Amino acid sequence: MRRAERHEPALVEAGFDHSLRQQQPVCRVEDDGQTVLVLVQSLDIGGLERMVVHLCTALKRKVSWDPVVLAYDQRDDSENLIAELSKRDVAVEAFKKPARFSFKVVFKIVRSVFMQHVAVIHCQDLGSLIYAVAAKILCLGQVKIVHTQHSFIHLDRKKRYQAYERFFTHFVDELVVVSDDTRKTYIDLGFESS
Repeated sequence: MRRAERHEPALVEAGFDHSLRQQQPVCRVEDDGQTVLVLVQSLDIGGLERMVVHLCTALKRKVSWDPVVLAYDQRDDSENLIAELSKRDVAVEAFKKPARFSFKVVFKIVRSVFMQHVAVIHCQDLGSLIYAVAAKILCLGQVKIVHTQHSFIHLDRKKRYQAYERFFTHFVDELVVVSDDTRKTYIDLGFESS
């Protein structure tokens, strides 16, 4: 059973430690020079998206990872952070997916894993987690998933989201939570705490 971790090594190295250092992480991904695919719904201006910019910058500077960003539901007409990431020498692929689940997104992730030698997919929410897991299965487990859960406001929207969280989180190699409330929700969903 996966544990609800407070943070993961690359984030700690990059200065995103939120205290409570983990004792034994589920997966340790420390080697410099590897590629991490940051999977995000969009890069419209917002808190999560700004965090992606800071994370990618820190990964490049402090732990020498090569971050690439895939924004799979990016609107053309929105103000966004793509230019800011490009200025920081972070590769970005952004497109607007069709409605509902899109196999196009999964295949773009799989293509990135093999063509860009991605070692880790870092996802931020339930939607990107589902896509990351589908890609990991198609890659026969050759890529690790680090999932950062920021909140669970989506669990109240639809009952099936709790089942999705329970199922897809089992494929995660390292689970990162940003608050004690989020950790408690994972424990309530049946995951161990560390």
